[in-house]
Amino acid sequence: MIVVFAAVVLIVTILTFVNPRNLLYGKEEHSAPQIEPSALRDQIEDIIYQRVKGEYLKPAKED
Repeated sequence: MIVVFAAVVLIVTILTFVNPRNLLYGKEEHSAPQIEPSALRDQIEDIIYQRVKGEYLKPAKED
């Protein structure tokens, strides 16, 4: 178990020296949406219209 832990530490250390830029990204880069919300909404609507039967997309009848 100690050997596995040491190996993981060694691998992470090597990767840090090879490409340290991977450690510099903050949460802003990861949490920022890549597309604007209206485009995302349009894509979701397109998927819904493709996968849901047309009869289920009609408004419900009120009794």
